[in-house]
Amino acid sequence: MPPSFDRGDLIGRYEVVALLGEGAMSRVYRAHDPDIGRTVAIKVLRDELLGDSAYVARFLREARSAGSLVHPNIVTVFDVGEVDGTPYIAMECVEGQPLSKRLRGGRPFSSREAVSIAQQIADALDFAHRNGVVHRDIKPSNVLFTADAGRVKLVDFGIAHIDTADDHEHTRTGAIIGTPRYMSPEQAAGGEVGPRSDLFSLGVILYEMLGGKCPFDARNTTALLLQITTKDPEPIRKLAPQTPVGTARIVGRLLNKEPGRRFQSGAQLAAVLAKEYDALAEHEVERRRNRRVPLKIQWAGGMGLILTVVMAVTALTVYQLQREEISRVILDSGSSLARYVAFDVATPLLSEDWTTLQAIVEDANRRETFHYLIVSDRSGTVRAATNEARIGSPLALPGEVRDARTVSGTEVARVRLEGGGSALNFSAPSRFQDKRVGTVHLGLPRAGLDSVMARTRWLLAAQAGITITSVIGLLYLFGGLIGRPIERVRRAMADLAAGDTTTRISVTRRDEFGVLYRAFNEMAERIERDPDGTLWSYPGVGDKSDGRTPRACDGDSAADAGSNGDDDAPTLVNEPDRGGD
Repeated sequence: MPPSFDRGDLIGRYEVVALLGEGAMSRVYRAHDPDIGRTVAIKVLRDELLGDSAYVARFLREARSAGSLVHPNIVTVFDVGEVDGTPYIAMECVEGQPLSKRLRGGRPFSSREAVSIAQQIADALDFAHRNGVVHRDIKPSNVLFTADAGRVKLVDFGIAHIDTADDHEHTRTGAIIGTPRYMSPEQAAGGEVGPRSDLFSLGVILYEMLGGKCPFDARNTTALLLQITTKDPEPIRKLAPQTPVGTARIVGRLLNKEPGRRFQSGAQLAAVLAKEYDALAEHEVERRRNRRVPLKIQWAGGMGLILTVVMAVTALTVYQLQREEISRVILDSGSSLARYVAFDVATPLLSEDWTTLQAIVEDANRRETFHYLIVSDRSGTVRAATNEARIGSPLALPGEVRDARTVSGTEVARVRLEGGGSALNFSAPSRFQDKRVGTVHLGLPRAGLDSVMARTRWLLAAQAGITITSVIGLLYLFGGLIGRPIERVRRAMADLAAGDTTTRISVTRRDEFGVLYRAFNEMAERIERDPDGTLWSYPGVGDKSDGRTPRACDGDSAADAGSNGDDDAPTLVNEPDRGGD
């Protein structure tokens, strides 16, 4: 059994949080590093392997191999130690899932996604190889995705070979170390393993991401190793026809049996993959851009969008100008009326004749449509009002006042009335010989303004909608009228390309399409009479003959062919119209 650690146990200075997973050699725990305050992954060797010096050496080799590599696509080793005689490795904790789990999940990888993953692994391998480390066990379970699934990390350098002058742990000739399904042919044969072996294993992973299955598969290890060393896998485009040609060529080169015919370094492979990724991205953009859309849809949609923007801007401008003009007229009228009432009540205010003042207010209310009319004296006390209950009280308008401003010497504000609705309040000072004797507060309804503006909005919207709909409909019909002749020519040309030289367009038109129809018919006629194209060869570069004038080949003149020199001459598509079809 492997060493068992529970939550809260210490492995060295690291506090165990949870078990992440278990492998053939070790267990991996999520742990907390209290010195730095970060989460780490702790790999601990299994108890039953501690007595085997080879496994202990392999475990320590992993620490020594990966510990010397600091790269964005390689899991970082932080620390190596021993607890109760059991060695452990503290490394970066990658929260994402391994590539093997993604492959088992059955979700297909797009070509761009697979190429991106392979490029990151190639970058990591190039860095390791340049630092003298060959991984020798590249497989999906050793490729981890980060939490955002945007980057991959290469892990488990447990059987890596460190190429140093004083290294005495070279693999014995004939020893097979690694995961069989992802081995290179030389690794499967127990031969010398180098950087190009890692690239072969990466090719197997790329093949599996694109095709959904491993290129080598057999019932037992012996048959599997025989496949790897002697049998070429099924071409990836046969297994996954959607694979781009460039990507398929990369896979084929990676899986070449001869190391010398593969990519020779991770840097070379990464550069090719980067170019392929850019090409796939450009292809995707072009595919979306060149998606066939009928002319009637393009014209109707494009013009509809342009017209919608133009009509929206125009309608908003007209609406705003009309609103401002109507508002100006209403504000001027209300201000004038308030000033008139203020002049009319100046004398009763000065003489404190409240009875006469109330009579003037009531008379004005009978002649005009107000929400309210309030007259206050210099102290702000209401002396007359359409609502007599306010008389004698301090001035208070019947609602919430908003957006106050001054127009022609009159204060204007919008009042949200207590009973619902709104009014425009006009407050004009009442003066007698330039002395202020009180104030008139006049509330006019906003319903008229709101009603006019609502009708204006509706009319502008209806006008815009009718105009846009009419233009889109007309362009759609017009596009259909244009599209049908084009489709007619396309079908005729397809028939001609299929070998049907009897195809003719029997529609007569007196426009540019009619000229196109006649040109096609003349071309089809010429091809039917001259299927070998003898009369359709053209002067070479050195000839002084210009343009596309037809001539006879091999020294045969038109007369030699039994013609009169004119009737059998090909009719060019840019010749003048000769009449009907």
